[in-house]
Amino acid sequence: MTVVNTNRTFGVELEFVNTQYGLSELTTAINSALRAEFPEQSCKFLTWGQSDQNTVSYWKMTTDGSLRQQGGELISPPLPATPASFRQIEIVTATLRNMNSKIDVNCGLHVHHDANDLTVRQLGHIYALYASFQTLIS
Repeated sequence: MTVVNTNRTFGVELEFVNTQYGLSELTTAINSALRAEFPEQSCKFLTWGQSDQNTVSYWKMTTDGSLRQQGGELISPPLPATPASFRQIEIVTATLRNMNSKIDVNCGLHVHHDANDLTVRQLGHIYALYASFQTLIS
């Protein structure tokens, strides 16, 4: 029987392009949309120099130097694997889409997983699975 640690958190980083709105405007829209359903949640715009600040409690909008067009990156706080967390992701992606944000070949989606309780052997299994599917993932 496999035991799953439901206390693990995850986080997402969403890269996008948007030539119609600035990151400050997108941040305001996402902040409003999140707070309508999750009053304790917020989204803050941080410039590149501030982008390494801790995002333990809020979503962070920042610039992304890897994008050729005007765009940005939206970074979640650590989220528990709950329906409410997935709902937050739905809200922020819908808001980006409604404000004409797009994803092109230069954009990426990163999902970070809390794995601090995994053994070296378990991490090795994950790496082997990743290596097996690297072409598909890329």
